[in-house]
Amino acid sequence: MKDKFTLAAGILRKPLIGVFSIWLLLIVFGILQNPNFSLLNTTPLIVIIAVTFSVLVIAIFKIPKIQQGWRFLFITHKWWSVFVITVLCLVWQFFIVTQLITPIGFDVQFIHGALQHPQSAETAWYFKYNPNNLFLVFFQKTLLNFFHATPTWHNLGILSFCCVVGSFIFNTLSIYFLKPQHTITTVYLQDLLLVLFPMVIVPYSDTMVMPLVSFYLLGFILLKVRHSFSIQFLGCLCLALGLTGAYLMKPSAIVPFIAIMISELLLAFDHIFRIQRLPHLKSILLLFIFLGITIPLTLQYQHFANTQHFITYAKGHEEPPIHFISMGMSNGGGFNQEEVIRNQQLKTVKERSRYSQKLIKQRLKHFGFWGYLKFLLLKNQNNTSDGTFGWNKEGRFILAKPTNLIKAFFYPGGKYLGDYYWFAQLFWLVFSLILLLGVNYIDEFSQVFRLAIIGGLSFLLLFEGGRSRYLIQFLPVFLLLFGLVAETAFAKIKESMAVFKKD
Repeated sequence: MKDKFTLAAGILRKPLIGVFSIWLLLIVFGILQNPNFSLLNTTPLIVIIAVTFSVLVIAIFKIPKIQQGWRFLFITHKWWSVFVITVLCLVWQFFIVTQLITPIGFDVQFIHGALQHPQSAETAWYFKYNPNNLFLVFFQKTLLNFFHATPTWHNLGILSFCCVVGSFIFNTLSIYFLKPQHTITTVYLQDLLLVLFPMVIVPYSDTMVMPLVSFYLLGFILLKVRHSFSIQFLGCLCLALGLTGAYLMKPSAIVPFIAIMISELLLAFDHIFRIQRLPHLKSILLLFIFLGITIPLTLQYQHFANTQHFITYAKGHEEPPIHFISMGMSNGGGFNQEEVIRNQQLKTVKERSRYSQKLIKQRLKHFGFWGYLKFLLLKNQNNTSDGTFGWNKEGRFILAKPTNLIKAFFYPGGKYLGDYYWFAQLFWLVFSLILLLGVNYIDEFSQVFRLAIIGGLSFLLLFEGGRSRYLIQFLPVFLLLFGLVAETAFAKIKESMAVFKKD
């Protein structure tokens, strides 16, 4: 049987599509249940925008001159239109960013504090327990030094904005190499997301890891779709550098790479046992180049982190990984302040590990099988249902007052905050439905992206989650999958509408 063990054509094809479809259905159900969709906190602006949009759509379909103008702009001159609209979106969002930038709470305040006062007692206390965020500090410090900028909230917000834009550029290149005809759809989607994504002002690993994830996904795509050794070598560099940076900044961001490895191992297994031929010498050479970059870079950074004197902190007190599994089983699956305080009272990592193991056993016993399953369903909803990606959901997120119209849409207590929540939720619903309706589009890349999404969602079920902010690191995968399947989903919608009209 041809391709018996591959994700796209083998025995795993249907199970993967089945699991992905069920998970997307659960996500859609959660989105519809989310309080962001409540009209109680909205203003008449919702109705005004909805009526205006409806009138525009009807005019495009019913008035010939407007229809001709639409076709002239978005079909005849589609590339010029997408360029102009994207530039306008970038300029608008940059303006929004400059208006919204403000001190942010939770972990972000400690990262900012470390850049301004690296030798302070507060910085030493934070990195004593969270040395995993050191790379983020040095990443930001390097970029700030490169641009001769100081570590102000304004400059860090601009850096975060640039990281998101960089991620979108790499995503666009990836789709162009995969399916050039889908490029415009992907760009428009990213334009809309950018307008509805105020998390861009939060200079934390969620947004700053995005370009690194997009970069290594672009490298993977170049390796697969181009046969020139020079292009494949470039792809290998992108994959190695992006993956190393993503791992050092946010280890969970390498989940898509694990999906890539599973797919490639299945392909190699199928190739060896079906064709009975070993991989080409070029593939082996590229593998050694990849390992020759990632391993030394990782070891070199670890040596640097252990010997640097920019931030001084007591080593050997970091939180063990099992702590985040334990915390992910409490309350709604998210941050648990009480457990963190108790954990930090224990002196050694070994003691903390034993304490977390004890909590895990207690919680599993308390849940029982069906109780734990119910908890996972609730946690999955908490992880995935919020279309704002956790905006205003973290502790001491934004304390500033909404003093102008822009802030009234995004700051806590803003008059139009409920309107923003509603539109962001609508976007996330439509986005998820498109991914669900596009499951009939199946090729090697779409299956890898689906497996990566399942892996990311599974990771968030196992470890600390509880809010959709953690989805941001996986957004490049979601966006690339959308770019591949959107045409199939739209065709299915048109087909359904045609059947409805006949009836």
